[in-house]
Amino acid sequence: MAIASAHRAESGPSETFLAASAELREAAYARAIEGPGLHVLAPLLRGRLALRAHTVDLAVDALTRETAQVLLTHGWTPSELAEFAGRRLDPLSQKYLLDAIAAATHVTVAPPWAGELPGLGVEMWWSVSQPHLAQWSARHRVKRVESIAAAVEVLALLLHVPRTDEPMPGAPEPLEIEPGSLVHDPRMAAKIDALLARAADTSFPEEARSCAAKAQELMVRYATVPDVALSGPITMVATAALEQLVAEGPAVVAKTLFAGLRRGAAILVDPRRLASSVGDEVVHLFQRLAAALLPTASAIPAREDLPAIAN
Repeated sequence: MAIASAHRAESGPSETFLAASAELREAAYARAIEGPGLHVLAPLLRGRLALRAHTVDLAVDALTRETAQVLLTHGWTPSELAEFAGRRLDPLSQKYLLDAIAAATHVTVAPPWAGELPGLGVEMWWSVSQPHLAQWSARHRVKRVESIAAAVEVLALLLHVPRTDEPMPGAPEPLEIEPGSLVHDPRMAAKIDALLARAADTSFPEEARSCAAKAQELMVRYATVPDVALSGPITMVATAALEQLVAEGPAVVAKTLFAGLRRGAAILVDPRRLASSVGDEVVHLFQRLAAALLPTASAIPAREDLPAIAN
């Protein structure tokens, strides 16, 4: 059964989305091979990806959902996954895993395993209008680094457990939704949320299937991946990113910033040039970075193509 989209996004995932997905896979591989350590998370929390936290969250959602869906069609059931993970994940990561299983169910056409979810305590508590990871962090009152760590823990498990080489006979297909999609129409998002919640809560299988199918139809029709502008929404994520960088110390700020800076360091201390590049609303944030850089500016190797920072 295929559901056609009336509002399919014309372009594929952004470069930042693809970069975040690649870094997530690398982090999960490093976690599985090397064991725990914050070093595996660093690429996801600095540089371009730090300023695009929204896109990183979407990449986390898409990859965990896709990976869980693959396992559920290649020999595993939700109960088996939950039992297997229960001996290997901490309690917080186990909660994230159950959400990943539920998310995979929501984007799978007529999943045969849906009836198992109520017995596992799985519920549809989040909205399809925002990234799941951001909502998960708020629900469990954890910092961003902790939520990213939980996601990487789950991915390290899901990406490296044994599975069948081919999908099981009669395995359901995933919905044709662009990776990183959200439903940005508040009215439709609320309707989809209600349908998914009803599908998970009812004890009548036919009603559950009907509600889930209608929710999926609306998701495919209305989910989109709009571009995130460098103004407005970025103010919030830029603030969080700069708070983290400044807290880590001027040396880290300098290393992170200069790794990707191509237009010259003078932009940091010239409000007019900065405003023309990123917008007035984030000028003060970058000036904070400049203030953090000044104490260690003399330690940065001079380059002819980068003007010096002046007091």
